[in-house]
Amino acid sequence: LIMSQFKDPKTALLNGEIDVAATTSFKQALSMEGEENITVLQGPSLWLSRIYFNFDEPAFNEQAVREAMVYAIDREAILKKAYNGAGIAGMDGYMDPSSPYYNDKVVSRTYDEAKANELLDTVAKDTDGDGIREYKGKKMSYELLVSENDEALAELLKAYYGAAGIELTVKAADDN
Repeated sequence: LIMSQFKDPKTALLNGEIDVAATTSFKQALSMEGEENITVLQGPSLWLSRIYFNFDEPAFNEQAVREAMVYAIDREAILKKAYNGAGIAGMDGYMDPSSPYYNDKVVSRTYDEAKANELLDTVAKDTDGDGIREYKGKKMSYELLVSENDEALAELLKAYYGAAGIELTVKAADDN
């Protein structure tokens, strides 16, 4: 068994340079269905996306802000638009519903833009009319660091949070 890295695993697989390509995207894998000598396998995975908060930012220590940020995003739409429908929409908590460790008593919040704004209104207002809320006098403007493979996700998050008055600047890091 020889493990090699290829810049373009799809092309390498189609050219017969490799026998297995585990690092292709879902979209790339689906595009190879029906190709001669190619079998596309699908199944559950442990891959997931998370948002981590920097608690050095005072607003993120506010429960209403964190809850609002959950309500502000449409996870079903993100799944469809950023991940081509591959997977299941995220939920509150870490465990997938198929896990024996899943706790069905964990409240899972769904997209509710009005609820997000209602929660944010209790702790942060847009006092100067520029569309960006202020929390204790400081603009709710943050940098979102993502992998270069998650730029579509980042742009969706930027739009959802922007609608709630939270500005994101996206910074993509090279995966290498």
